[in-house]
This record gives sequence, structure tokens and C-alpha cells, in this order.
Amino acid sequence: MVSHSVFGRRSQRWLGAIRTSRPLRRAIVRLGRPNRLGPTTPLPNRHRRKAATVGLDVSLKLTAICIVDRTGKIQREGVVPSDPEAIAAFIESHAPHVTRIGLETGATSTWLWTELNRLGLPVICIDARHAKAALKMQINKSDRNDAVGIARIMQCGWYKEVRVKALDSHAVKALLVSRALLVKIKRDLENQIRGLLKNLGLVIGPAKMNVFALRAAELTADRPELAAAVTPLYRLMDAISVHTA
Repeated sequence: MVSHSVFGRRSQRWLGAIRTSRPLRRAIVRLGRPNRLGPTTPLPNRHRRKAATVGLDVSLKLTAICIVDRTGKIQREGVVPSDPEAIAAFIESHAPHVTRIGLETGATSTWLWTELNRLGLPVICIDARHAKAALKMQINKSDRNDAVGIARIMQCGWYKEVRVKALDSHAVKALLVSRALLVKIKRDLENQIRGLLKNLGLVIGPAKMNVFALRAAELTADRPELAAAVTPLYRLMDAISVHTA
């Protein structure tokens, strides 16, 4: 038989090890922090029963919202315009103690995530392909049922969080994409002019920058019917070159 004093000494040694072990202290601290696949920070006892999770199914005009409690029971459903202020007002009025707000990746997810996060809501952007595996098991496919499914995905923690880039990063990307499109249009116009002239035995040859337009004007100077087709094209090329230089 082992005396109770032995267990007392053992528990004291374990507590001493926890106090002196830095990895154990870090692990204990992480238990109370929000986790991607685990529970969020525990709420006070007075709010724990009121804790809720929210699912958003977003379209260009309207957003279906579903609020469920900790057991997955639907508390409130609604449809509001796809505007951050309208969404935040609905959630704050019907779920003041919300712990998670699920939002699928999509065309407007970056804007909505940024604005809702700025308003202080715990919004999480989840992978749409990952959520599709759970949503496709529903019998009836609708915006309302998708919002319910997303809310329950957030309630049970079965989701894959997606990192949302800042709006400045998307602005830089838009600039690069637009420039690439202009370069492609300019190349297509050049090839079109070469092809039109080549059919009549007129070859521009190697030419870059303004030399191409001058060469095309020289070859079509004696043919007004051909110049009427080619002149607008190389003038458009010159206008594009100003913005891609």
C-alpha cells in the first residue's frame, strides 16, 4: 500500500516540473488561445451559454446568414445585402457573443473579410473546396442551407482557414495584371498589322518602338484603302505604348 503522502509528494514534483519547464508552460498557455481546428478562447460563464457561431453564404447582391448555438441548433436566419455594415448590424443585434464567423473564399471575400475584421468581428475565411465536401451532403442545395452548413462547420471546428492578403497586395496585383493585358493587346495588334500587309506582299521586317508605326505608314502611303485599315491599329499601338513604358 502506498500512503497518501507519496501521492502528495508526487503531485508536488509534477507541479514543480511544470513551473520550471518552459515548453510545458507554453503548451498550457496555447490551450486558451484560438486554434485553427480547435476551440476558441473560453468565454466567461455568464456568456458561455449564449456563445454562437455564424455562417455566411455570400452572393453579389445578397448574403444569407445563419446563427447556431454551441449545440448546432439554429437560433436565427436572415438575408441582408452583401454589405459589411448590414452584415455586422445583423450579427451584433442577434449574436452579440459570437465566437466565429465563417466566410467562404470567393470574389468578394477579401473585401468582406477586411471590412468585417475592421469592425471587430471574429471572421474567418475558409477554403471553399474544403467546405464543399460537407455542404454537398445536403439534400437541398440553396443559399439558406449553405449558410446553415457553414455555421455548423464553424461550430464543430471542421474547417481549413485561408490567409487573406491585404488590399494593398491586391492593388499591386491588379496593376500587374492590367499591364500584362495591355502588352498582349499590343502584341496582337502588331501581328494583325503584319498579317494584313503580308497578304499584299508588304513586309515590315524587324522593327521596334516607333519604327514599326513609321514603317507601316511608309508601306501604306500609296494605298489609301489599305491605310484606312492599318492606320487606326498602329495609332492604338502608340496609345498603349504610353501606358506600358
